[in-house]
Amino acid sequence: MNKKIIYTGIVALLSCYTSQAQELGVFTSSHFSNTINNPTGSKAVVGNGFNVGVSYGQYLSKNFSIQIEPSYSQYHTQSRIDNFKGNLSTVDRDNDAFILRYQGSNLKEKVTMKQLNIPIMLQYETAGESVRFFVKSGVSYGLQLEDAVSRTKMSSLRTSGYYSEYDVELFEPSFVGFGNFNGASQKNGLELKNRWSYVAEIGVKQLFNDKSSVYVGMYFDIGLNNLTKDIAKDNGGATSLVGYDRDLDNPLLINSTLTSNTEKITYKNYNIGVKVKYSFNFSKTKKKGQRFTSTL
Repeated sequence: MNKKIIYTGIVALLSCYTSQAQELGVFTSSHFSNTINNPTGSKAVVGNGFNVGVSYGQYLSKNFSIQIEPSYSQYHTQSRIDNFKGNLSTVDRDNDAFILRYQGSNLKEKVTMKQLNIPIMLQYETAGESVRFFVKSGVSYGLQLEDAVSRTKMSSLRTSGYYSEYDVELFEPSFVGFGNFNGASQKNGLELKNRWSYVAEIGVKQLFNDKSSVYVGMYFDIGLNNLTKDIAKDNGGATSLVGYDRDLDNPLLINSTLTSNTEKITYKNYNIGVKVKYSFNFSKTKKKGQRFTSTL
């Protein structure tokens, strides 16, 4: 489905809901990000990110409400591989077949994502005239606003070319991709799936008056689905961590670990952070002189 149609539908739905909302708010949050699953041999490293968004609340009773909180989210996850090696069958600029052999250490990769998140949650809050405790949970759908970006860097990388026809292995020259290439790095685009996640938040609600309040809480966002696509299906097979393109001045290619594994890759992530929201209440009181609205 065309993304423009999806965005238009979301805006229309939120506009309709906003017109009926009893509580409107704006919020921001920062969080730590990590992965649940990584490619074989890869170790997760903590990343970070942030959210900014708006909230719409519809109270079902004095204590329960439905909360919809669309937000823009940008964050990254990181991983590393201590040691790696592999080989790739390819051809050189003279059209001679050879096997590219490579090995290295201390590979680091950072994957950055930008998403439009749309969580729907059920909130419960305690009674109280000035301070209330709240907890809410639900599900969220994250639209990938653009392709994710992976930045892969290898502290050390050594390559060679084995020509079986001549039974010889070359360790140079560097302009054809053989030799030491310490510090080799590359940025790649990744087409990831849209994200489903379980979301929850717990914290304190401070009421200032009948019309405004501040929420401060800790939230959890746990990914439910695999974000990577089927490499074998989409690309005709997995790619090598180090690739080769004889038509380039620098023929060596550094591929993302998320697209360079012989096994099916499962990539899920989670976020944990702190969130602050300022909200406005638009409900009317039931009785004259009642301090707080019937919906709070």
